Parts: sequence; structure tokens; C-alpha cells
Amino acid sequence: MGIVSSKAQGVQGTSAIIYGLPGTGKTTIAAKIPGNTLLIALDPGFSVLEKEEKEVDVFAIKPDMSDLAEAMEEAKGAKYQNVGFDSLTEFEQLLMNFYSNKSKTEMMQQGDYLKCYQKLFQYAQLLRNIQFENKNVFVTALEVDAVMKQSDNSMKSLTIPYLKAKQYQIIKQIMGYFDIIGRTTWGKTEETQGKVFINMRASEQYPLKDRKWNRAYCTPEDLFNNNKGEK
Repeated sequence: MGIVSSKAQGVQGTSAIIYGLPGTGKTTIAAKIPGNTLLIALDPGFSVLEKEEKEVDVFAIKPDMSDLAEAMEEAKGAKYQNVGFDSLTEFEQLLMNFYSNKSKTEMMQQGDYLKCYQKLFQYAQLLRNIQFENKNVFVTALEVDAVMKQSDNSMKSLTIPYLKAKQYQIIKQIMGYFDIIGRTTWGKTEETQGKVFINMRASEQYPLKDRKWNRAYCTPEDLFNNNKGEK
């Protein structure tokens, strides 16, 4: 990419992981954000986009993921300003299916788990790196409440992106690749009831962040700009 000024605007896009409960609007972010969007869909729930006004190009990944590399190349094309990956949770499950099917015992071995998480890290980095093509990237995940062991061996209750590994250091490293870690939630006032917002305010329970614009929340439409919207 070469040398650019740290003050330069628009030299790269923004990357985000958005997690939350089922039905809280994670997938439909693809139809809310401005610009042409490609959704790489590992989860069959992308049918919810049929109800949205905006048309979104969907690359539905086969269960054996044999076309995933093709989808990643498509994401780099000039046509798209935004790329979505739906979802990290389903990706982990498909990887586990793949490695258990290859195993002679049809069960995941320790080496298979290592390969699985190496692939997770690899694709998390590949997705993050798409932003250096001046594109915005969002990755979705379900959420889970878990008691996680910290680096100082203490235990902490967290609501985090759902990976079956439930190893906080793995999840923390993946989250560290992205500019924004947000959680979908519903509006709390009478005027915003039924509307989806993305919470980015960190707390003891929620390891959220917006290191680009330092926002506490935004609407799905404003995920990739510096607006908030009314909550």
C-alpha cells in the first residue's frame, strides 16, 4: 500500500464484528448500510433480506466451503463498497464439520481443533485486510454468556461472540483485528421501540469498542460513518 499520512481520510475502510441474539438485525445490516454490498453467507438465514428495500448481492457458501476462496476474491472487486461475512459462528461449525469428516474416527482430535482455529484466524485477518482496499467489512456472530478465564487466571462473566471454543484468548485475538466490536440491541425509548441499534459502549460484561470514532452506539445505517442516530 505504501506510505500514507496518519491524517489521511478515506485511505481505508472500516472493519466491524457485530454480534447479538438471533433476530436482532445482524444480517439485515447488509441492506441498511449505504453503497453496494456483497454478503458472503455461510448461514442460511440470509432469506430475511428479501423483505428489505435495498438489493444485496449474496454469495451463498456451499456446506463443504469449496467456493469460499472464490467468494473472498469476489469481495475484492471494484463493484462493492461493503463486504459482509455471515457468520463467524456458522463458519466455526462448518470448519468443525469439515475436520471431523476428514478424521478416521469421525471425531475432532486435538490437531483438528488447532487447524480449525488457525483457519478462523486466517479468515479473520483476510476479512480485516479487505478494508485496506478502501472497503467496509462487517462480520456477524451469535452471542453467548460465558464465564471466561482471564490472563491473570481470574474468572469473569462476559457476553461475547459465540464460538464453541469458549477460550477468551482466541475470541479476544479475533476481536482485536477489527475497528468496531458492536452488539445489536433494541431501542429503549417510546420513539425508538422496535428499531435496531448497535451498542459499542464497553462494560464489565460486554467487551465492545469503537476505536475509530469512539461512539457509544449507532444505527445500522451509520455503522460505517461518524453518525449516531437517536436511541
